Amino acid sequence: MQRACAAPTPPQAHCPPSRFVRVTCRIVTGRRYIKPPTGNQRRRSRRLPHCLRVIAQGFAGLSEADANTWLEQALRRQTGTDDTHPALADRLASLGQPARLEARPDEAAARHYLGATLDDVTAAFDALWLDRVKDGWQQRHEYAREAQNKLADLEMKAARGELTPEEAFNRAQWTEEFHSADAALPLYEAAARVTAAAGDDNRDAHAAAAHLAAGRLLLARDESTGVARIEQAIAMNHWLTLNGCREVIGYYLRNGDNLAAQPWRDRAHARAEKEDAARMERATLPFKKIYFYHDLKDDALDAMHAVFARCPEIDCVYLVRKTLIHFPEMPLYVVGYRNRLFHRSDKKTAAITQRLIDELECPGEFFVLPLTGTNAPLEGILKKITGAKIYAR
Repeated sequence: MQRACAAPTPPQAHCPPSRFVRVTCRIVTGRRYIKPPTGNQRRRSRRLPHCLRVIAQGFAGLSEADANTWLEQALRRQTGTDDTHPALADRLASLGQPARLEARPDEAAARHYLGATLDDVTAAFDALWLDRVKDGWQQRHEYAREAQNKLADLEMKAARGELTPEEAFNRAQWTEEFHSADAALPLYEAAARVTAAAGDDNRDAHAAAAHLAAGRLLLARDESTGVARIEQAIAMNHWLTLNGCREVIGYYLRNGDNLAAQPWRDRAHARAEKEDAARMERATLPFKKIYFYHDLKDDALDAMHAVFARCPEIDCVYLVRKTLIHFPEMPLYVVGYRNRLFHRSDKKTAAITQRLIDELECPGEFFVLPLTGTNAPLEGILKKITGAKIYAR
């Protein structure tokens, strides 16, 4: 991982949809209004089913059995210590009301209140919405076309048994995205077993991601074997802890097993607190003796020297690592530089800092900061660290 910053600053739960979707529209009169659509916009709108119509059509075909299943799942869920609101059962109990499904109205609220103007309002919203999303649609289309072409190439390589761990994972991921979860599951399982070539440091990362995806798909089928797969993924890559916990918690709550879900909630809470503490720890560079020798190899330093040599405004540069309590295996480097006397204006300093951020390569997270102004005291600390000064003009 590489992340560069100019100044110290340092992976969703799935819920079933509600029985009905309520859409609230506020019509503003006076100076602010919705401009009526032009003829072209009307024609274009009729060619594109707008988002509200699609949602309405989807729920119109919702069976009573599915609706009751979702309601039962929601009622089985208990309020946890990480919830911001009481669970549905607790809210209904507080109101003294039973759980019930609303009957479908005979007439849509939009048609009732807007009457004959509904079509014009709909067309106006369609035209506005299309204008806002068309660039995103185009990007998605280009991505999908490129990804499906790559998937076809990977299928041919797979037939020859030539897939790398990354390619095996991408094949499974694109198969799930463009085909189906059922087709992707055996591919994720195969990707988790792919043996990497010697020296591939990313093998475990791809295998862990494949185990997580396989576990997610198994749990979506309500197959308990998915829990072990997610445990395996977390054991291989602890950064998958929160994602894995979400999947297992959702599985247990969906099946009404709140007791089994609680240890995973506790685990997720502890992990979230640790990651928050790590972000805070990496967000500051105090003027204290908490830095030590960088321990970078000569080839990495040579590449940095080439960058500094292209910046005539730089006088000298220090490189150190910050002592960390949380996740010390992920280094945080500090690149402190002093610019020459006639190049210390705020504008010029900001330009130099940004150039170093853009051009420097460092095996981990790193900060770049000028050792002038309020940062000047830090240079006195860095000077005392043997080997910290890595460049001088």
